[in-house]
Amino acid sequence: TTSNHFAAPSWAEMTAPEETAYEEIYTKEQLLALANSDSPAEDWAKNYRLMADIDLSGVDFAPIGSEEIPFTGRFDGNGRTLSNLTIERGAASRNLGLFGCIKGAEIVNLTLENAQVTGGSRIGTLVGAALADAAGGKANLIGNCHATGTVTATGTAVIKQTDAGGLVGVNDGDTDSQSGQSIYSAIDGSSAQVTVVADTGSADETESGHVGGFVGWNKGMITDCFAEGNVDGGNTTGGFAGSNYGSIYDSHA
Repeated sequence: TTSNHFAAPSWAEMTAPEETAYEEIYTKEQLLALANSDSPAEDWAKNYRLMADIDLSGVDFAPIGSEEIPFTGRFDGNGRTLSNLTIERGAASRNLGLFGCIKGAEIVNLTLENAQVTGGSRIGTLVGAALADAAGGKANLIGNCHATGTVTATGTAVIKQTDAGGLVGVNDGDTDSQSGQSIYSAIDGSSAQVTVVADTGSADETESGHVGGFVGWNKGMITDCFAEGNVDGGNTTGGFAGSNYGSIYDSHA
């Protein structure tokens, strides 16, 4: 309806939903082509399925999805592992992870092994920022995703807000001011065994804020997840979540 933006599915969609079409990724070169796409608006809206374990050693990886053009498709890790993901950026950088920014996306069934992500703010091994848009009806689902490695954050998105997490930097939610409808990005059945360090180098140690072993800043919904690993930050630092304005159930650190 006009008031709440809800469009009911047709009978055909409910009884015979269209099967998802995937582009299959077998090699490091195919994954790098996606990350460095010359047509990101097109490629970052498609659905992908990982068909083999991939070792990313020796590559300074460019995150998939940006704030201007977020990843909006579905990425099915298919139970496979991406190992040795490395991202190295400066203190002014933001939105860093295998996926930089996602909006209206699904990322499922994926393991990151020995990920090393270094940069400024809004940073995690899997996703830098999982954004939500209530008016557009867009949030995200992350499910059955797991990571080991290290996240090192050296900048701030805004004052005293680094937004660094072992798996996800920002897990967002949003409310439409016109309809009052709310929408939340969700993370389920996932884990981070990641060392998280946030240090801007400021004499004021509280400058490095919103730092968590699993998520830096949460306004979405998290269920059945856990974090292990040392977490070192300033203002609002936690073993699981740095700052939480959303919902967290059946999860621990």
